[in-house]
Amino acid sequence: MEPSILIAEDHEGFRNALGYLLRDEGYRVIEARDGADALRRLEDGRFDLVLSNLKMPRADGYAVLRYAKNNYPNLPVILISGYGDEQTRKEALSRGADDYVFKPVGLDDLLGKIKRACQ
Repeated sequence: MEPSILIAEDHEGFRNALGYLLRDEGYRVIEARDGADALRRLEDGRFDLVLSNLKMPRADGYAVLRYAKNNYPNLPVILISGYGDEQTRKEALSRGADDYVFKPVGLDDLLGKIKRACQ
């Protein structure tokens, strides 16, 4: 059975490209257009991984992370952001993120992180 990934990303172009790439790699992908949409989808579905942008309207990546970890403690969450620095990365990890990826994203690096998280 193919792993199921929730992508929470407000930038449509990046979300679509990432979704296409992951589908091409054999993952089942559900896309959320912002944090509130991601929270709703987390309530409705079963996922093997969440990829969430950190800064989004209506609910940020920390809200998605908090909800996921409170309701599905073993669900891996990788936060992605074009903002921040090493301190932001440390903050995300201290809040329970399994990993933190800076934009622009190195696709090979991200795919490796996704494969490890889904195992």
